[in-house]
Amino acid sequence: MFNLAGIHKRLLASCSDDRTVRIWDISDCDRNVHNGGSFEISPSQTGFGRVNEASQNHVASAWGHLSRIWNVDFASVGSYNTIADVLLFSSGEDGACQSWIAELVTRPGGETGLAASLRPGASDRLHFGKNAWSMCQLNDEHGIVVFTGGADGQIISRRFDTLETAKLCPLTISVSFNDITSSLLPLKNYLLLDHQECLATTGQGHLFRLTFRDGESQWRPLHGTLLKGGMTLCSPKDCGFVLIAYQVGELYALLIGKEILLPIQCNLDHGISWMQVAGQQVASLRDSVTCVVAVLTNSVPIILWVNMKEDSIRANETALRMPATFKITACYYDQTSKTLLLGSRAGALSVYSGVDSESATSGESYCLRHVHGTESVTSITVLRHDADIETGIGMMHILTTGRDGHYAIHRFEQPSLATGAQPQMSLVHLSSSPFGPNIEGAYLTASEDCSATRQAQRADLILYGFRSTSFVVWNETQQSDILSVECGGCHRSWAFRDDPASVSSGGLKSFVWTRAGKFNWHTSNGSGHKIIQRGGHGREIKAVARSPLPYAGAGSQHEDRVLVATGAEDTNIQLFAIANFPASAVSRTPGQLQANKFLDVATLKRHTTGIQHLQFSGSGQYLFSSAGCEEFYVWKLSFDVPCISVGTISWDTMPTDEEDSDARIMGFDSRHENDGAEYEEHTLVLAYSNGKTKIVRYTASSTRNKGTFEIMQRLSYGSFCVMQALLLPPFPRAAANQMWVLSAGTNGYANLSLLDYRDMLNSSDATALPESTCRMKVHKLHQSSILAMDILSVGSKSHLVATGGDDNALALTLLSSLSPPSSDIEDRKLGKEDTDCRFRTILIPNAHAAALTALKIVCLSSGPTSWSAWIITVANDQRVKIWRVDINLQGAFVNSSEHTEDDMLFEALQVELVGQAWTGVADVSGLEIVDENARYATGAQDNGIQACDRACRILVIGVGMEVVEITSGRDEQAW
Repeated sequence: MFNLAGIHKRLLASCSDDRTVRIWDISDCDRNVHNGGSFEISPSQTGFGRVNEASQNHVASAWGHLSRIWNVDFASVGSYNTIADVLLFSSGEDGACQSWIAELVTRPGGETGLAASLRPGASDRLHFGKNAWSMCQLNDEHGIVVFTGGADGQIISRRFDTLETAKLCPLTISVSFNDITSSLLPLKNYLLLDHQECLATTGQGHLFRLTFRDGESQWRPLHGTLLKGGMTLCSPKDCGFVLIAYQVGELYALLIGKEILLPIQCNLDHGISWMQVAGQQVASLRDSVTCVVAVLTNSVPIILWVNMKEDSIRANETALRMPATFKITACYYDQTSKTLLLGSRAGALSVYSGVDSESATSGESYCLRHVHGTESVTSITVLRHDADIETGIGMMHILTTGRDGHYAIHRFEQPSLATGAQPQMSLVHLSSSPFGPNIEGAYLTASEDCSATRQAQRADLILYGFRSTSFVVWNETQQSDILSVECGGCHRSWAFRDDPASVSSGGLKSFVWTRAGKFNWHTSNGSGHKIIQRGGHGREIKAVARSPLPYAGAGSQHEDRVLVATGAEDTNIQLFAIANFPASAVSRTPGQLQANKFLDVATLKRHTTGIQHLQFSGSGQYLFSSAGCEEFYVWKLSFDVPCISVGTISWDTMPTDEEDSDARIMGFDSRHENDGAEYEEHTLVLAYSNGKTKIVRYTASSTRNKGTFEIMQRLSYGSFCVMQALLLPPFPRAAANQMWVLSAGTNGYANLSLLDYRDMLNSSDATALPESTCRMKVHKLHQSSILAMDILSVGSKSHLVATGGDDNALALTLLSSLSPPSSDIEDRKLGKEDTDCRFRTILIPNAHAAALTALKIVCLSSGPTSWSAWIITVANDQRVKIWRVDINLQGAFVNSSEHTEDDMLFEALQVELVGQAWTGVADVSGLEIVDENARYATGAQDNGIQACDRACRILVIGVGMEVVEITSGRDEQAW
């Protein structure tokens, strides 16, 4: 209800798939318009044909959002809104939350009804992927807080100013150069002293002090023009002075607060064209030396050690021995190790060891070229410095950003001088920013995650730079925007200041820039939003894999966790850490929640299409991923990396046969061939959507993008899509040169291919391999697509293959070796191995009420005469079911006749449904065993299935993900 000129009006807001928000006047909805109980039904609008927009009930409409709008709501401002402006909020499929302002007026000329102009206001897009499904709001004395929940599982709050408070506290001011300089001289360089004071210079040597307090700006010149020509500014942290260098050869210090300009005594033959504070060498609070790297006007670089004592400031020089063609763009000085790091315009990183204020000249540097390609290094930070007492090796982790759109972490190892060994630098993490190539800097700050517990607090990595025409501050750890200011782009003078120590409590951020002959100043109090609950992917999750290595995290508070990787339709791969089973068997009381929280570790971004499959290598050092357009990437993982704990690098890319191929790699399997070798070798079998399968040998390298992919064999099955491909464990007594590949696809058949290693390795062309080296057996399992498959060895001469399909059925197939395979080449050519293996299947129809999309086999016991396992299945009916399989190994292989009615397998293999429960994950696409515990005490289950003293947890993925706990008792009764 709204009060407009003393008249109460009732308004209705609506949203639609046409991306419009409309306002309707429904003030007369309570009137009795029906006479005598009879009325006419007018035809409603269908969206087709001509629509009458001249209805008096329609007040205003406007376009908004990038796609369909799901929610719209008026701002909650009380029973009646007594102002003519109306505030609305909307959220939609694009994941954005948008505010709207409607200005209400009465219709002119005595017409009845209302008229309004509707325009969009502030907007943010904080959810991953698509769809902000839900929205609500809370009005307090400070403004309106709007909460949204999205498809990514996140709950986010942001504060919008009301129409009254928005007028009182402008965030941005603009002042023309003419008002500040009283001339047409532009301002060139900016230096933010704090969030209220800024220094600015002109190309003619003028220096101005600008202040911004309580929404008002003031400015005045400082000390006139001492010298003609340009100048550069820099300010050491907490030192109380600003360094001012003129290009004509003078160096001054401006005392902050006193506005006293002191000349600095130093022996410089030329002026300074560029300088930057690299760090401080602190001896005590009263005796600190600031390390400043400067470049003279004759292009000679030096180090200035600036020391302030009482009212005088002195500077000592250290000559820098620079590599050839090295032009400095960034610097950092680490006091602990006395190491100076320099970045160049061509993307190089140079390291100087043993440099301090007593050094007359620096030694030779260790230079690593193309750290950021051929683009400028924009910032350098040392994350951690360690020293090994036994080996004498010093180690530091160096964070760099560049204009190639990446930030990188390198591990630098400096041996002691006594060893005479050369320093080594290796890349441990490389990632791109979401806002484009112009990353201007990075820093660490306290976490803003409201959902994190106090014990799990950690530092967030913040990146800032330019995205198109906006300046952006980005939280890389939480993958969300903190600040976005429209400024016109990166090609202008600008400065940024943040208070990293107070970000979690709403620290101020200030950004100043030049645009269209004006000086602009934007101040923001905090990030403007808070994450109430962490989420995951913004689209359907399609793949999951578990690392064989335990995850220790960044400290003791993150120990005992399992590292899993998930891939989704949003093209991202995310690494999560999940708490392990408790070390001690402790029963839980009813209502007690288990700490199954997902700790987000890293986000891997390079794929351009939806992820199809993920798998860790056996060593846990590599992660393989596949997607559409034949994308297959190898990611290298490094552990115990400061700040991020797990470093990830896109290490190698498998080349494609065709540049514009649209085939998807639906699944793959890998086998580590050389355990303990310096460079890992993996045999890969890849299933393609075009009905083909490739066997590839991948050999890793110590250098990025130098690994090799060798195609060993190509298999073609037909025109159907191959969904699964697995490398079978070798049969007992099988020849060492044999490889068994089991694949399945949309035709419902399982395909078993026998390959010969020797022929594949001896052939230089995989397409020219003789057909006799690849023989195939097929076996019908399902009526249509086989969507899930897993395999486990049974006894000494067989494998159990479990499959699930579109026909809602579960198939259990015993793949057996009937005779020792021949190693004679002539026997293989004559096909004498056709009877070496045999398929026998038990089909459980209607195992689920919908397509069975994911399954896993968990071995319970294995002995000489019996074998038991759980088959865990999940389907689109959102049911998790546990099937117990018991096999009598003596009876399973006795009298195994070719005729089904005489097969003893149906007596030797027993299947029983022992447990089932619901899952909240829709459209299930996969599951993974998180961990197992053979001696877990059963108790009240909050979300699990009670099915002997054994338990395991599974991760179910689809539209979201969920950990489901499975425990069993000796009675095997379902919970």
